Amino acid sequence: MMKRPLLLSFLFGAAVFSWPAYQLLNRSPAVETTIHWEPETVVPGQRSEAVWTVKVLRPGCRGLVYRKMIDSQGRIFAFSAVEAVIHGKVGTTDTYRSDWVIPAGMSPGPATFRRDTERWCNVLQHWLWPMQEVHKAHFTVVATTP
Repeated sequence: MMKRPLLLSFLFGAAVFSWPAYQLLNRSPAVETTIHWEPETVVPGQRSEAVWTVKVLRPGCRGLVYRKMIDSQGRIFAFSAVEAVIHGKVGTTDTYRSDWVIPAGMSPGPATFRRDTERWCNVLQHWLWPMQEVHKAHFTVVATTP
């Protein structure tokens, strides 16, 4: 007699907690991204572009992108966060470009443009455990001529 209530309790608990657990633990990537910098050699104050190609793997995912440039001395030039959205349908691949001005204070030498993305595909991931993505584009800063 006592086994039936325990079985019903177990089934009820499994039903209530399995969907939220699936939503939180479904960590498959939302996009596949490659990024590079054009042109690869720049001077402070020059306009240049970050170019990335994105293949959509999951629909309906959003997030925030934190962008920064890091110069050869390790100094960080941070920029405001922007919203990450997926523009195409699953399976589509698109190329995007964003214009940048190389900060005047960047030291000559190798530099990195870094995008740290917090992405979520549902409310539980958004509030409890967003997915993390890091993308880097490398370029070289040369001193300006007098």
